[in-house]
Amino acid sequence: MTGKVKSLYSRPHVERLGEISPCYSSLAHLRENPDVPHAPFTPLQFLQRSWRYFDGCRKHRQAIKKLLEDPELLHDCAKEEHRRHIKKLLRDPELLHRCSDEREKLSLFFASKLDLSRLAFDMGTIVVPDECVLLQEIVERSNALPGPIIEIGTLFGETTTRIATWKAPHKKVVTVDNYSWNPWNVSPLTHVSLTQKVLKYLTETGHVEVRSCDKNAFYAEYRGERPSMVFLDADHSYEATKADIAWAQRVGALIISGHDYGDSFSGVGRAVVEAGGAVRHVEGLWALNGPYWETAAGKTPWMPARAKAA
Repeated sequence: MTGKVKSLYSRPHVERLGEISPCYSSLAHLRENPDVPHAPFTPLQFLQRSWRYFDGCRKHRQAIKKLLEDPELLHDCAKEEHRRHIKKLLRDPELLHRCSDEREKLSLFFASKLDLSRLAFDMGTIVVPDECVLLQEIVERSNALPGPIIEIGTLFGETTTRIATWKAPHKKVVTVDNYSWNPWNVSPLTHVSLTQKVLKYLTETGHVEVRSCDKNAFYAEYRGERPSMVFLDADHSYEATKADIAWAQRVGALIISGHDYGDSFSGVGRAVVEAGGAVRHVEGLWALNGPYWETAAGKTPWMPARAKAA
């Protein structure tokens, strides 16, 4: 065995090669068991087959040192799907330099992207079955009354869609939101865009009108028909709920209802009680006592539309 081959075949070199890549661990096995028949290859064959490997390591020594400091990165770079992206990046040095210069901004950008599997899709909307039953009753009662249904607090349009499902075909839903809050912490622009996509069919067919504005501005500008129903599910503070109910009463809304009545939002309950109390209350959903519920129409036992059809 020549001197160079012998030195490369020595224990330190073999152990180092075994550390660099699992595919060379067989050389370590050969070093410990020189007499084992059917050995994978001889040291000389190893050197012949690995010349390109060593030459590449020598040429890219600095990059390889960096990669060896981060085994996880080294492993990722070896994956087929990542190799394709790396090749494309290497063809565009200007982009690589820019990514390096702006890596902090890029990190923040990627960190802000949504992982849909972790999102609570139902947060901030009506999901309790009993709440849905009461909401359906209220909407179907409003179908017999003139005027639109006005929803204050669109969020992502899930409750809007439920209301549109139960309303009469001729009745319009007007939903209002300034998109200042959402449970996912997406930007207002993204919030608006997502809600528009959710409600696209309903808006294009004229069943729903989306108003992107502050509710107080909407109240001040509203000159439409007396609403058959106003549904309040926006700011749940006492002051805001009180003002929302006052506006609905002022424009003559026949049915006033809302969400989040309970201990979590004590201000809502206080405002409802002061305005006349809840004639109907299931979980967080409430219907305000008022003239409609004192008439024969309000006292008539309610039956779901599906049951009536049957």
